Formats: sequence, structure tokens, C-alpha cells
Amino acid sequence: MSDFDKLSPAEEADLSASSDESAPGAPSKLMEPKTIAREVSLIFVLSLLLVLGVVLLGNVVPLVQQNLYVLVASIFVGVPYFWLRHLRADFDHFGLTYARAGRGILWGLLFTALTLGPFAIGYAVWQQQILGNELDFSSDNFYQWPLEIKGRPAGWDALTNPANTSAQTPTTAIGNGRVWLWTQGSTLRIGVASGSGPVDLYLQANRTLAPDIRGPAKLMREHSADANRATIRLDQANAHSEIIFKHRKGEPVPKMLKVHAKNLDTGDSIAVFQGPKEARGSGILTVKRGLGWVLLWLLTEIMFIALPEEFFYRGYLLTRLKHFFDMRVLRRAKSAAGDDKPSPKPRRRILGISAENLTVSLLFAVGHVLIPIGGVLLISRASVFFPSLAFGWLRERTDSIVAPVVYHAAANMMVLLAAPHFF
Repeated sequence: MSDFDKLSPAEEADLSASSDESAPGAPSKLMEPKTIAREVSLIFVLSLLLVLGVVLLGNVVPLVQQNLYVLVASIFVGVPYFWLRHLRADFDHFGLTYARAGRGILWGLLFTALTLGPFAIGYAVWQQQILGNELDFSSDNFYQWPLEIKGRPAGWDALTNPANTSAQTPTTAIGNGRVWLWTQGSTLRIGVASGSGPVDLYLQANRTLAPDIRGPAKLMREHSADANRATIRLDQANAHSEIIFKHRKGEPVPKMLKVHAKNLDTGDSIAVFQGPKEARGSGILTVKRGLGWVLLWLLTEIMFIALPEEFFYRGYLLTRLKHFFDMRVLRRAKSAAGDDKPSPKPRRRILGISAENLTVSLLFAVGHVLIPIGGVLLISRASVFFPSLAFGWLRERTDSIVAPVVYHAAANMMVLLAAPHFF
């Protein structure tokens, strides 16, 4: 039996006071099952509404969107933290301790190793049979474009979809021409707009260039002897085109791309605006695919996703729901014992899964489904119910949230590392 399965001090106080409700050691109302149920419901709904509000606000306020992970993490940590401080609770009993960190890390890594194979098989089946994607595994796929250029630039959206944007970009704002560069999914995209004169886009890569061109721009043949170089010309005035570099089976996109744009009438270089923040680059712009995203995402997963969610779900909710189910058993044992000291029997588990773990996993799934991704509610996100059972079991087994934090982050990283191989 782990320490988590033992009665909490408050539950022991209730047991010792069972024969005398007026005794000084009588249990606090905070341990009443009805009180716990109300408390957990209010904390869960409040936190969910705050997260939903922040996510929706991020759709219209760029600053909120840029700091979304930090804000959501603050809610999942802040709400239960201040409530537990209000209750003067023992944080160690809620698993919010690093006293057993070494043991927790080992358990988390062990679960990662044990589930890596089944995950790989299941994920491949999901991608190929359900989503209809093809597998093209290559170590080259691990190299990704910089995260700061991920997402469509507002200027390009305003130019190509003026009806869907709050502020339109007039043709006069293009001047001598304008170029945008960003990634969308696994594809690298370049948007080119001409003003009053034609624009040339010069490209050079470390491997063969095979761009898809949408719009009136044309691929010039002046570099036909060098497949790693290309010139794309947009010779129509007040026009725009999109150049797309996407993965083809057996033909990965370049790891390095140099971009230079010039107005043919004036000979002036044209600035390249990168990513959703539209960072301005002048002269020859070089973008490279690299592995830096792996470390960045690992830190993000641990600090802003796994740790806050485990603090909330497996630290606070799971422990309070354990109090709820334990107290119900204690009450029934007390009624049956009469004047004798009650001796409650251990609660039953289904395949090692406790009632509180099952309940928290349901709430975990509901919380994921009700938070929109890209403005859409995805029922498929309810699948987090199953790994949540493992997170809860690790919390109960190790009496700490360290193990579920490690495994939670590892599970998310497995998805991130597997996704680039399916197209």
C-alpha cells in the first residue's frame, strides 16, 4: 500500500471522532462528502471557464495568444494553489512535493519505455487508417523550420482574404512589392505581391527545389543547370502568388533556403516579412530546418503543460476526490458499527483503477474536448482519457505528481516526434 492509499489526517480525525460528534476532534465540514463534491465542482468549472475565456480572448488579442501557454498554466496552478493555501492544506499529502522526485522520474521513464512500442503501432494505425495519411519515415523529418515563422502573417491574410480580416491591406501599401514567409503544418510558404512593377524572387537551397506555384507567378528557366537555384517572376502589376514547398515521398524539402526579392523596375531589394509577427528581414534571408524545436518543446511540455495540468488534475482533484470516496466509505462503516470504532474495508478497484482516478480521467477528457482548437471543438481529444488513467495510477503508486509529470510530457513528446513522419 502506498502512502496515497492511507487515510489522510483529516480522515483519521473523522474516524477517531466517529463515536462523539461533539468531541473537540470532530471532523471539519470541509471533509463532508457533499462539501467536497461542491468544492471540486466549483474549482473545476471555474478553472475551465477561465481557460476557455483566455483561449477565446487569444483569438482577438495577439498578446494573449502569444502568451497563451503561460496564462493557461497560471490558471491550472494558481486556482488550486490559493485554494489549498486557504484550507491550510498539507501540500505533501496532495503529491505537490519533490521529496520523492528521483523515484518519480524513474517511474515516469519506465512507463515511457514500456508504452513506446504500443504507442508507435497505435499512432501509425490512427494516422494511416483513420486520417488517411502515408508514412514516410526519415531522420530528415525531425529537422523542422524555426517556430517563430509558424503561422500565416496577418498582412498576407489581409491581401488574399480581405473579407475575413478586420483590416484590409490596400494595393498602395504594397509599394515596390512585398514578400511574406511562413510555415503552415509541415510546408514552407512564400507569398509574393507586386505593386506597380514586376518582382523577381531568387531562391537557393541545399538540395533540389521543386516549388508549387499558385497564382500568375512563373518559374524562370535561367537556372536549369542548377536544380538548387530558382527564380520566380511575378510580372503582373498589383498581383500576388503563393509558392509552396511541401514534402513529397522520397523527396524531403530543403534543410536550408536563401530568399532574396527585387523590384525589377527600380532594382531595389524587397523586405521579407516572417511568420505571424511579420519580423522584417532585408537583403538575403536564410532560413534553416534544425533540431532546436525538440528542446524548446520539451521544456514547454514540462513547464507549461504537464506540470500545471498534473498539479491541477492529479495533485488537487485526485486527492480531493479520494477524500470524497474515502469519507463515503467511512460514513457507511460508522453507521454499521454503531458505538464501536468503525473499520472500513479497502475500496474496490477495477483493473487497479480507483474511483477517483476514473472520475478525474473523465474530467480530464471533458476539459480537453470543451477547449476549442483553432475555433473547433474536437471530440477526438477525449482520447486523453486513456493516458490519464496511467497518469493517475502513477500518482497513486508514487505518492507524488513527479512521475505523472514526466510521463505526461513524454507522451506528448512521442506525438510531436512521430507526427512529422506522416503526410
